[in-house]
Amino acid sequence: MAPFESREQRSNGGSFSCVNIAFFNTGSLYRVEHSTSFRPPQYGLASVECGRSGAFYDGFPEARLVLTPSFDSMLQSCLQMAQAAGKVGTITDTNNAASAAAGGGGGGIRIIVYVCGFNNSCEAACKMYGQMLALSRYPPTFLHLLYSWPGGNLASYVQARHVCESLELEDEFFSFVARLRACPEVSSVDLIGHSQGC
Repeated sequence: MAPFESREQRSNGGSFSCVNIAFFNTGSLYRVEHSTSFRPPQYGLASVECGRSGAFYDGFPEARLVLTPSFDSMLQSCLQMAQAAGKVGTITDTNNAASAAAGGGGGGIRIIVYVCGFNNSCEAACKMYGQMLALSRYPPTFLHLLYSWPGGNLASYVQARHVCESLELEDEFFSFVARLRACPEVSSVDLIGHSQGC
């Protein structure tokens, strides 16, 4: 179970690692599509195996996506994994009104949200973000989330640009970040944007 690292000792010293990423998706889950229409939100966890050196670059990254029933269950799963790894103390309700009023509570967990760009499915963005994480070595007090929106494909570039500039996407994204900040275990939410995800 992720996270883990492995090294091959017998041949070329290749290594790979596996990272966990939570995701929020309103676009296509597994393939890039022409459509730039919003879908009902999907929440889940991805386990992404990534090459770090040697021959492992040939077959990786690979992602396994598992859907969760709600935003809260996705976030609770992330926090439980963090708790199991010794990153945080107790798990509490993410709808805590006092925490929401304070804007997130200094509990020590930093969340990094990667906002994918144009021409990406959720799975492809998980692979890209996972590979970046495997090579970056973030400290264990960081939780990684992917925000995936309906970015279309090459034939729908203009429509995708309108979507990324839309009030609907802006409102949805700000609501997503506010819910993360309302969690008492979360001390900060940092953003990484790629392409039109900026």
